Amino acid sequence: MNVNAHQFPSVFTMARDLLVEKIIDIEPGTGWHRLEQQVDCLVSNNCIEQLAWLAAGRGVRTFWANRKSSLISAGQGVALSIRIGDTVPPSQVLRESEPLMREVLAACPNARFYGGMAFSEQAGDHWSGFGGGQILLPRFELLSYQGQLILACNLQLPLGSQGVALKKQIAIEAQTLAVIEDLNRFPKTLPVATVTGNIPVWATWEAQVDTVLEALEKRNLAKVVLSREQTLSIDGELCPWSMLMRWQAMTPETYRFALWNNHNECFFGASPESLYHRHKQNLDSEALAGTAPRGRTPVQDRKLAANLLADDKNRRENSLVMRAITDALSECSESVEFTADTNLVKLRSVQHLRKKVRAYLKPDTTDAELIERLHPTPAMGGAPKAEALSLIQRLETHQRGWYSGPFGMIEKDGADISVAIRCALLQGQSLRLYSGVGLVPGSHADEEWAELDSKLKTVQSLLNVKL
Repeated sequence: MNVNAHQFPSVFTMARDLLVEKIIDIEPGTGWHRLEQQVDCLVSNNCIEQLAWLAAGRGVRTFWANRKSSLISAGQGVALSIRIGDTVPPSQVLRESEPLMREVLAACPNARFYGGMAFSEQAGDHWSGFGGGQILLPRFELLSYQGQLILACNLQLPLGSQGVALKKQIAIEAQTLAVIEDLNRFPKTLPVATVTGNIPVWATWEAQVDTVLEALEKRNLAKVVLSREQTLSIDGELCPWSMLMRWQAMTPETYRFALWNNHNECFFGASPESLYHRHKQNLDSEALAGTAPRGRTPVQDRKLAANLLADDKNRRENSLVMRAITDALSECSESVEFTADTNLVKLRSVQHLRKKVRAYLKPDTTDAELIERLHPTPAMGGAPKAEALSLIQRLETHQRGWYSGPFGMIEKDGADISVAIRCALLQGQSLRLYSGVGLVPGSHADEEWAELDSKLKTVQSLLNVKL
């Protein structure tokens, strides 16, 4: 059924009411259930239905869209939450939680878990509401998949009066889910923003780069990735769901993600980089490293692209990441191969070198093991991993939090995990942006600072930013 923007709220309401009836029919004590109700409309390819629903919602909310937009999920509420503390390795918590996740997914094959993890185990004051990570099974989900739009509910009801009471509560929550506002009024207008600070400032950055270059010369280090945190002051209310809508239009074929926590803070972004995509034992990953700006004209853009493909420094940086990924996968895979050719990923303000990696995993290789082996790649941390992370911890005075950490989806037969770059942290009237660059022998502080600026421009261009 094809409906226009004015008809959509009534179609959604009909699906919501039918879902409520299914919730009422569930018997307490019968384990995990996933209830689905199709929303009778054609699915758009711009996420507008899900993002408008999240904008009209409240409480904890999640959003996930893969690079091809073949799966787009918006979640409201929490059916099950796995929370990671600041000082616990995320892979350890995920490993301990995998039996519970497998139990849910065995009972509900169409269910999916969504969430993100911090870059490292360091705590940060303005990341306290997110901790070291959180993996969620949404209570309610509006899912676009295989040409259908589906409204779903995930639930488990205990036996007895507690189960009866919880069922009544969930039915009420479903009945009061916000009807999607008129799609003609979404996305909302984005406010003006002013840059109020950078960490580090230029002088500190110059000193940090000098320290890294000295370490690259004197120690067994091949690469170190340093990052920058930029703070913007927002003049008015910022709707992150509207910002994601515009972000996608500017940078298609990126992972779009968001988690709005119970402190009214939102971490969101549109990342070009995959940590890995797994379907059963088949795994795809990539080395995304080596960067150049986009040109202002087609001729200039082609010239910059050709220079990037031929540049020795950037090709060495990409090869370093590729080798680290293949080495990390070799012990848990029956075979690992990579493409001989290097191609380009073109975004709004920058373009990157990319090599693809494919592996066939050994049986029983878990996602916890894969994240532990692959994160962070040298594209986000450096090489060798331990030495680079130690230097990053000593030099960086801001906490990365979830920036450059894993963010993605885990399902019964696979997982799709992005690297959370090109992202933002919204806290009231404050918006924090993040970018990073890889330092190798031959790097220059001014050139790397300019690359940081280029990576921030895409996000800045979504708002009317005053520098």
